[in-house]
Amino acid sequence: MFGYEIHELKGMHVSKLVAPEYQEDVINKILSGYEKPYESVCVKKDGTLFPVEVCGKAIPYSGRTLRVTAVRDVTVLKQMYDKLQETNDRLKRLLLASPTVIYTCKASGDYGATFVSENINVQLGYEPREFTENSRFWIDNMHPEDVQQVIDRLQNLLETGYHVHEYRFLHKDGTYRWMHDELKLMYDEAGNPLEIVGYWRDVTERKQMEEEREELIYKLQEALGKVKMLSGFLPICSYCKKYAMMKAVGIKLKTTSRSIKKQNLVTVYVLNA
Repeated sequence: MFGYEIHELKGMHVSKLVAPEYQEDVINKILSGYEKPYESVCVKKDGTLFPVEVCGKAIPYSGRTLRVTAVRDVTVLKQMYDKLQETNDRLKRLLLASPTVIYTCKASGDYGATFVSENINVQLGYEPREFTENSRFWIDNMHPEDVQQVIDRLQNLLETGYHVHEYRFLHKDGTYRWMHDELKLMYDEAGNPLEIVGYWRDVTERKQMEEEREELIYKLQEALGKVKMLSGFLPICSYCKKYAMMKAVGIKLKTTSRSIKKQNLVTVYVLNA
């Protein structure tokens, strides 16, 4: 590990095996009798530095106290940890930039969250821990009119392993937002429900557009109904009859704002025929 022969190590002071910037910390731990594992950096005979895990323990021997120390080279573990940390950091950046919140939760009971990605703060104003530390946070902040329906329909998830629903959820600013929620049930090796993995997306803007469209359609249908009702009482000019016949057989007229005036008849405008 260090590159020394056994005879070279005999009588050598421990500080010779430790990187200079870590020597004071190691000596203090030895003198204080510290017995918990800790990390440090050692130096090989050729001057190469490498990370280690150290664990020392004082034991009585022949009327005196000796310190027995185990040193483990953790270079490979450190490299793996650094790569994992790099991957985690990249994932965090991707999630923060994403409009979609990733989460996991219990597969039964109150369906409490066990993990929520950090971009929940951007989407709804909350911190992830507010969901994970209070298992009822999700249910308690759902719109009261949506709670029972959402809970009832989660039975579909248990039956099929997949479910999609939309409901209103309270933003931290006090307003309700429409959330699109897709869930997938995960199973253990025995086939038992393990946890739910899902993603959340704010679809409030889409919902508002749908409501505006429905309202517009309703107003147009209402206006059309009034026009049809009036058609039974108003005389129709010859041009209007011709237009109706041409429309019936599929002949399209060019856009016009032509007005036709007849004695004792109502002025008729044909727009976007």
